[in-house]
Amino acid sequence: MILVVSDGKEFKAPRNVLSEASPFFDKLVNCDMKEKKEGVVRLEMFTDAQMADVLEFIYNGDIQIFTREDAENLFVAGDYLLLAKLKSIAAEFLAKALSTFNCVSTFHIANMYFCEKLICSTRKFILSNFTAVAATEDFMNLTSHELEEWIASDEIVISAEEEVFTIILRWINCTRSERNVEFGKLFRHVRLNFIARDFLLSDVETNDLVRETKECFDSVTEALTRLDDACGCLAPRPESRPRKSLEICGIVMTGKAAFCTFFYVPEKDQFYRLHKRDQPKSLPKHAHAISCRGKLFLVTEDIISTQVYDPSFNRWSPAPWTKFGTHLKMIPGLQILTAVLVVGNEVCFVVEERGEDLTWLWRFNLDLNSVIAPTHPVDKKSVCAVAWGRHIYIIGGSKDLEALRQCSRFDTMENKWQEVSGLPYGRYGAHGVGTKEKIYIAGGSDEWSEPVFSCEVHNVFSNEWSLIGSLSCPSVRGMVVCNELLYVVSASMVPYIQFLKLEIECYDYEKDEWTVKKSIYCNADVAIKGKASSFSFFKGDLDKLKPFHETGLNFTSGDTGSMFTDHHYNWDHILEYY
Repeated sequence: MILVVSDGKEFKAPRNVLSEASPFFDKLVNCDMKEKKEGVVRLEMFTDAQMADVLEFIYNGDIQIFTREDAENLFVAGDYLLLAKLKSIAAEFLAKALSTFNCVSTFHIANMYFCEKLICSTRKFILSNFTAVAATEDFMNLTSHELEEWIASDEIVISAEEEVFTIILRWINCTRSERNVEFGKLFRHVRLNFIARDFLLSDVETNDLVRETKECFDSVTEALTRLDDACGCLAPRPESRPRKSLEICGIVMTGKAAFCTFFYVPEKDQFYRLHKRDQPKSLPKHAHAISCRGKLFLVTEDIISTQVYDPSFNRWSPAPWTKFGTHLKMIPGLQILTAVLVVGNEVCFVVEERGEDLTWLWRFNLDLNSVIAPTHPVDKKSVCAVAWGRHIYIIGGSKDLEALRQCSRFDTMENKWQEVSGLPYGRYGAHGVGTKEKIYIAGGSDEWSEPVFSCEVHNVFSNEWSLIGSLSCPSVRGMVVCNELLYVVSASMVPYIQFLKLEIECYDYEKDEWTVKKSIYCNADVAIKGKASSFSFFKGDLDKLKPFHETGLNFTSGDTGSMFTDHHYNWDHILEYY
């Protein structure tokens, strides 16, 4: 078979070798086509150098690539000639050769030739280096639709939301007479809630393009009004979430009397305290912290006393069910609040019947401001309740003093229960969290009422349980996901002295082991009350808070012997603040 390329140069290759290498050649060789009869295939879109490389790959099953230009040519050739392995080898070279100057063109090539693996790796590179990539000529040559897709993403890594506004202006100014009509469509992707007030006043509000477009100017005015507004409205606000790169995640815990609220930020390896709240006359003993719509709910057993922390204003306000005349009498004197979950637009309350093996599930719809009462209880107590998707999983528990393996889930959309696979062994009082396609549980007690060190994971798709690495401390007070990492908060008494040791362990998915990330000691009467929770919020709001060591509350390194090798916090002094 003779292969003719662009400059007329001919290459001879055995028919059977070409046929075996590619479906493209197989069809030409074995079907009743002109190429079969003439013995000539015209491939004038390829140069002689490209065809020489293609034949080298066909004969040897592999090829060495030395330049990005060669990789692009072989990538296109592999796609056209249906040489999947050649296309894959070239794609791997292009992925390794990515830079801020060539990633945009590589992304276009990957999309043009439907290479999903190269699309993913190039997209990840652009998102991770977005500010530098956005300064390149290739990026400035994007269409308005392509630019809009990038700046609409939660995944772009930027140091401040102001950068998005600057990038839009730079793109517009390249050919302002043609592109200024696109400004309004692009500007709506600037998340004004997370731009500094001074920048809004000096650079955004005064910009000619903003002032010439009523919708844009009105949105800036509204953002400034929100920043100056002291009222904490629970309804979701426009652009209520920052980009992921501008978010920071903390592990929230509540202390003595449930009104000492503090949190640990793994990224900073630091504890912070939240702004103080107004304390009710009767202090609740427990509180459950949950994150919902960018705010932190602190739910006590007296649900109508629930307060909500808004990091944007650094203030507390009553929960929505304490406003608007809602009467949420879900927990009478004979019921105990054991867990609070968020599923979609609902806050779900898990309560136990005091003295009975019964658990009820109450729900409050935030959009409708209405209570959804349970129809049937679960006939057990001390369950582990976990939210995943639209479901609430009820895992293990106890009945008649027996630890149970039984698990079920409640579909909040269809309002019905479904049995799922049971635990390998009975467990009650565990803590859990759902992330991606899995549910993890830790802590609790077994059928002999002994603390459980082992952790388990449930795959919601295969409906199977399996064991993972064990904890160093089984006295779990909460299990959370923070920055896609799995953490457990535990607390245990130090022998012979009245001190409580608080530990935060992090799970290594690859090594299948837990590592203690933080360990502190506090007075025994400052036990961790309620369940820990993760809370993500805008990094800029962290500046409104102070770490403990900046408060003058006697935050010092301990020197009380080998037992106290970490930090000793004087919580009595800290609590005076509250």
